[in-house]
Amino acid sequence: MMQDKLPLWKRILAGTAAYSAAMLLSRAASFFLLPVYTRYLTPADYGVLEIIDFTMFMLAAVIGVSIAGDALFYFHARLDDARARRRAVQTVLMAAIAISVTGCALIQALAPQLSVWFFKTNAYAPALRIAATAFLFNPPSDAFLCYLRAVERTTAFMTFSVLRLAGSITLNVFLLVVLKMGLYAMLVSNLVVSMLMFTGLAVFSMRHMEGWAGVDLNILRKVIHYSLPIGVSSIAMLMVHYGDRFFLARHCTLAEIGVYALAYKLGMALNYLNSPFPMFWRSQVYSIVDHEDGDRIFVRVFMYLEILFVAVAFALSLFAVPVVRLLSAESFWGAAVYVPFLVSAYAFSALEYQMQSALLVAAKTRMIMISTLAGVTVCVAAYIIGIPQFGVWGAVAATCLGFVTMFAVTFVLAQRQRKLPFSYTKLAMLPMGAVLLCALRAHVQPIDGPGGFAVSLCFLAALPALMLCLPLYAEERALTFRAGRKMARYFAG
Repeated sequence: MMQDKLPLWKRILAGTAAYSAAMLLSRAASFFLLPVYTRYLTPADYGVLEIIDFTMFMLAAVIGVSIAGDALFYFHARLDDARARRRAVQTVLMAAIAISVTGCALIQALAPQLSVWFFKTNAYAPALRIAATAFLFNPPSDAFLCYLRAVERTTAFMTFSVLRLAGSITLNVFLLVVLKMGLYAMLVSNLVVSMLMFTGLAVFSMRHMEGWAGVDLNILRKVIHYSLPIGVSSIAMLMVHYGDRFFLARHCTLAEIGVYALAYKLGMALNYLNSPFPMFWRSQVYSIVDHEDGDRIFVRVFMYLEILFVAVAFALSLFAVPVVRLLSAESFWGAAVYVPFLVSAYAFSALEYQMQSALLVAAKTRMIMISTLAGVTVCVAAYIIGIPQFGVWGAVAATCLGFVTMFAVTFVLAQRQRKLPFSYTKLAMLPMGAVLLCALRAHVQPIDGPGGFAVSLCFLAALPALMLCLPLYAEERALTFRAGRKMARYFAG
């Protein structure tokens, strides 16, 4: 292929960019629509939607939706002939359909009991049933999207992603602003878009497969065996991402949960930023690391990602107050105080996810499961102890402890497998500098207003200046200067 002839760094950039546009557009739309949503949804509505989302995600993990991810890529790549690959893909697709039907039926039957369990009233049973009907279409749609990635139909993948985004925005705004349907606007919109998305993906993908190859139970058993440790990790991760809502629902008001949910969405900005790169990296890391210089390439990529994630976390921490005030109504402004901690937690999460690829290359998926379970154990213990005593702050602390634990365990296990040539001093220097600058900024007034904004800009510039001055970052300094010279020549004509 033409891409194979490109230098590695160009392949990485091209592969990442191919998925970035649609994904970043989707995240940006969600981010900039927050002012609309927070003005037409109350904090209590936000709290209800968060708990329903948690229920759907937990259901998806428990009944095995992760089967449509890495396993589909693995078996599509490893099987020899086209018919065998189609059979493997269609086996995964049929499994995803069976999962979606099972999940939908469960929630439809248990909706009144779940509503009483989560909300202490059965008034939200219709909301749960609408969400369950949307779930009917989501697992097979995800499997079809994985298939498009496996066969490198990048344009089709991006087209469907943009169409889903456009449909969601249009319906959300119409049902929320015009029809004033409140939280049901979001639920009905998701149902309609999910149904249309599944229909379009099914027609396009089945035409591309050029016929039905059948279901292979032997392949299904292998897929389940391959996916099981990753599936357990996915279930456990949902407890970190959403389990706090379970405890908060019993010790905090729905308004407090809604404020915390807004802060959590801002904290997850790093997770959104990290999404496009693994879509390329996870499929190519095997050939990259098997290269004679593969370990050094892995370390370099990891260090560049650390610079990116620390810089973004640092910027969001500095500007949390003006960002929250710009994007939300006054009743949500309390979210700003939680943002620096949550965004730092997700910086650790993004780096931990990158280190997992070293374990995937070594076929040590059980070690990923061990790392995840260790982090979840710490996190859930902190939920149990901290949330009843400290409310939302207990949830924030638990999230940070969980992600830091996972990063530490994954890093140690990955190093035992490959002994990657990291400079530990360099690895620690940038995060330590960001933490110290954030702590110093907290004691420099004012935080908000034009003066505070200018002071925050100065602190923002201080971090890269510090990095470029240190001998450890000689390579990054040289790259920065070369890029600066090229830009200067470009603008000079």
